[in-house]
Amino acid sequence: MKTIAILGAGWLGEPLAWALAKESQIQVRVSTRSSTDKLKFEKKKCVHFTIDLTENGVSGDIASFLYNCDVLLIAIPPGLRKNPKGNFVAKMDALLSELYQSTCKKVVFISSTSVYDNHPEFPEVDAITKPDGTSTAGQQLITVEKRIQQQSHFTYTIIRFGGLIDISRHPATMLSGRKNLKNPLAPVNLIHRKDAISVCKHLIFLRSQNLVINTCYPQHPPKIQYYTEICRQMKIPVPEFDVTEPSVGKIITATNDLHAIGYDLKYSIYEL
Repeated sequence: MKTIAILGAGWLGEPLAWALAKESQIQVRVSTRSSTDKLKFEKKKCVHFTIDLTENGVSGDIASFLYNCDVLLIAIPPGLRKNPKGNFVAKMDALLSELYQSTCKKVVFISSTSVYDNHPEFPEVDAITKPDGTSTAGQQLITVEKRIQQQSHFTYTIIRFGGLIDISRHPATMLSGRKNLKNPLAPVNLIHRKDAISVCKHLIFLRSQNLVINTCYPQHPPKIQYYTEICRQMKIPVPEFDVTEPSVGKIITATNDLHAIGYDLKYSIYEL
């Protein structure tokens, strides 16, 4: 039996756990920070652990969570919007210390395209482009990626996702009706959550050695065009952008990466 552990069973990790639990000969372990999630997951035949990464260490039974684990998928965002002074690197260092003592064979780390900075010329960047992110989250993710790549006791896959979208949590709802939004001409770099789940599942089972890929839908309309159209589809007030200032952005290219792993995206960014 293959054991797959998902550290951070949230908006991405939870439906991924449901998808994996349907597979035969797989034990799925999941972690959340609350013990109240235990019954929900165990009803779906997932083994639940209450684990929290802190800057001072890992709380919870991380040793049992990682015991004889074939694949660990880390789906924990830096969380710097809520806590701008948070030290995501310290949290991941604590986890890597635990991993070093485990027998886990493979790590799949969910990163982000925020490792690339925005520029006025909207450069195309792929997985081999050197990350140049200047935001706090981008810089911390770059550091964590490097830490993972420096390990020798497990193989790794790093997935840099564009912005995840879904009808249940679409950025258009947060932008709806707002005024003077910046970067109207910046290209969007998005991926549907259903595709993100399938990509994760595909890469968990893929026999690969030390892989870094970008994952993003190949269409990149300007923000002003895309969010205006989506808001109209959703019948909510369209946002208003400030078109008097220059826009900065980037175009995330992922087609070659996805072809290399044998996966084709199935869901358009216009599907709600």
